Amino acid sequence: MNEWIDSMKRTLLAVQRFGGETEPLVIAPPASEQEVASVEAALGMAVPASLRRVLTEFSACVNLRWELPDPTGLPEELRQIGIGYLAWDIGTITNLYAAYRKWIEICFSNVHDAYDRVWHDKFPVLDVRNGDFIAIVTEGTDAGAVTFLCHDGDDFHGARLADDFEDFLNRYIALGCAGPDGWTLDVFAGDLNLGLQTDCSNAKLWRACLYGSDPPSQADLDAFQIHRVATRQKTEHERAVETLETSTDPSTILGIYSAHPDLAVDAGIEEIYRLLAVDTSRPGQYACMALAAFGDASVLDWIEDNVPPLVTSDWGALAAVSDFSWERATAWLRSGRPISLVALDALKESAKTGTIEWPPYEEVELGLSDYLANDGAPRVKQAINFVLSSLRGTGTR
Repeated sequence: MNEWIDSMKRTLLAVQRFGGETEPLVIAPPASEQEVASVEAALGMAVPASLRRVLTEFSACVNLRWELPDPTGLPEELRQIGIGYLAWDIGTITNLYAAYRKWIEICFSNVHDAYDRVWHDKFPVLDVRNGDFIAIVTEGTDAGAVTFLCHDGDDFHGARLADDFEDFLNRYIALGCAGPDGWTLDVFAGDLNLGLQTDCSNAKLWRACLYGSDPPSQADLDAFQIHRVATRQKTEHERAVETLETSTDPSTILGIYSAHPDLAVDAGIEEIYRLLAVDTSRPGQYACMALAAFGDASVLDWIEDNVPPLVTSDWGALAAVSDFSWERATAWLRSGRPISLVALDALKESAKTGTIEWPPYEEVELGLSDYLANDGAPRVKQAINFVLSSLRGTGTR
């Protein structure tokens, strides 16, 4: 693990000589077993073994960040590379896990959906800061492996990055910590089942561009100062507040509100609508995460005006917490796709949580059967069967 430190120093010195910007390198002392046990008690689960070793044998808190001045100066194969960071803190693991669980609850709760399922049974270790995570698999034959969780439908979702967290750090640090967003990591991935490739043609080209023919000397590395902090680092929430205070970019602000719904509530629903109107490129999940915090019926009108042709389950989850009703559901079912699919997903969520007042069972059965007669897609059948079986189980008649 000690070789990681020289590699991180070498990267930051190279970025500086490349004309880029860097932050001070932070490497705190290792965590105690008691600190890790406290985190496990708060989570109600064990910290994955490889992450535990890194925390207790290397460092409880690391922060490395850099930014290149102009990625267009790189060869075309590398122009997706613009930033690099590697950051974790034992003091914010519980917050990171809570943010990950919030995405599942609001957007990716359906374990029968192939895309949603990838989000389940994971332990997040790095926040990509745009709604994505790098996480450790906790169940199944691939338990311990490191994977990528994408929130907005990218093909990189579920990519296997490494065999465990130590292996991930070996690979990622060897690549200069370029990323960890999916479009950067994909430059070095190739086969999405084989992990990050440190010796592929793009990796060799990247190292040649970054380090050049005159890499930093050992004397340079020895002189590089590390900030060996022992104090608590800023939480993601605190960093989010700082970013909100300085940023004017709607995309950045929406991303923060989606990850921190409490800040969205502080801003107010009209501000969220304003940002969404300005930045029409935002994926649906961003909007759904931010708007779900309000529980406001006006969100249903917004959904009607903005639902995309390809509907994911997060739209229905948003509707379900926004004063949804059976009357609204029947109107959406009559309107057909795509809004009818939102209605079905919302009814599924409502059947789970009991968030709407249901009419007599026979009325629900008739309304859903009428819709099924015109749209018999597997997704539709599954949703209707779930709703009806759930209502029968609760005795709604």
